[in-house]
Amino acid sequence: MNRDSTRSYIAGVAAVLICGPLIYFSFFDYLYTDHAYVDVHTVTHKGHRTWPFGITSNHWLKQSPLETRLLAMRTPLPAPHWISYEGTGRNIWGRAFLRSHGRPGPVLQLDHDWLRSWLEKQADAAVLTFTKDLQSVRKETVNNAVEQVISQHLID
Repeated sequence: MNRDSTRSYIAGVAAVLICGPLIYFSFFDYLYTDHAYVDVHTVTHKGHRTWPFGITSNHWLKQSPLETRLLAMRTPLPAPHWISYEGTGRNIWGRAFLRSHGRPGPVLQLDHDWLRSWLEKQADAAVLTFTKDLQSVRKETVNNAVEQVISQHLID
């Protein structure tokens, strides 16, 4: 091989090595997956990003006002029950490519600001009752507890 053909060969290999993954992850597969979970007993959120080969990054936790209040009251926290509400695979450009997640129920509707506002107006006994209601296995009980917070927000 002469010098020009060697350069052309190297340039071609470099183009395939650089452009190949870009094209593949743009159209045929997702590059990473964003995961998000909610603790249905305390309304705390957490999440992370998963990359190929099981590497995780961007871990985050958003403690709920309910959990903050329970800690201030020195009340033991209920056992966490994390349910996924986001599992979105994204391509190299950040566009959603794949979606899969669980169904956390009405607890996901509780905005932390609304919950904080509601908790400020409640006595400790009402907060404990609300926490017990969120732990209930009866959907009606959980729905009623969430509706209390939402209706108070709509009245204010």
